[in-house]
This record gives sequence, C-alpha cells and structure tokens, in this order.
Amino acid sequence: MRKLIAAAMVVMLAGFLNACSTSSGPGLDPVELAVKVGTMRYIEKHPRRAQRVADAARKLKPLVAGDLEVSIADLREAAYKHIEFNQLPPSEQFLAEELVAMIAQVLTERIGEGILSPDSQVKVRRLLDWAARMGSTVAAEIGSI
Repeated sequence: MRKLIAAAMVVMLAGFLNACSTSSGPGLDPVELAVKVGTMRYIEKHPRRAQRVADAARKLKPLVAGDLEVSIADLREAAYKHIEFNQLPPSEQFLAEELVAMIAQVLTERIGEGILSPDSQVKVRRLLDWAARMGSTVAAEIGSI
C-alpha cells in the first residue's frame, strides 16, 4: 500500500476537528494521543512508512499556515495529489478514493463549506505536527538499528 498516508491524515483530521480539545488530566490530550497512536498503528505494520508519513505531513502543512485561505475541498485535493493511485491495486484505489470522499463529506457536514477558520487551521497544523513528529521519531529509530 503506497501513499495512503494523506488519506489516513484526513481520517485523523476528521476526528481531530470534532473532538474536545481540552485535556482530561495529566499526560497527553486525548486527541493528541489518538493521533499519535493512529499514526503509530499505520507505521508499525511497515516501519519504512515512517519517513513518508513525516514528509507527507510536512508537505501538507503549508496549506494551513494561516496565510492562505483553505477549504475542505483544498484539503481533499491535496490528499488526492499525495496518493499515487497508479501504484495501487484497483481495490486499494477504490478504497482510497472512497475514504477521501467520505472524510471530505463528513468534514463539510461538521464544519461547513468554505474557508477553514483560523482556529480550524491551527488544529490542522497541530495534527500535522504530531504526525510528522511520530514519523520522524520512528524513521530515526529505524536508522539507528
């Protein structure tokens, strides 16, 4: 499975934008924990995905840097650009297309069409930072083995 990373990030984004952003006590914020665990679960089956996760998160981050107006449609297009459909078997192509479309629909229903608010962009940037950090950490560990 190649480059379903962007779709996985959109999945995490859907949960992140709809979750409570307050901490439930000491330790990690529940949303941060969910993103990090989800990222690790994706990476652990194929550790070589780690650097690709980190790179994809860094490539998507400029979209939500605050100086651009970005919408759910823009994020959907960016996810599609990061998925190498020609490298996937037909069943995975279908899954990736449906997953991205479904997540975009859910996000549109939850936060509306149009431009993401500055607060939503901050949340997306935070999510991408967490995913990039997890990917980089695992990539560094693999490199030291």
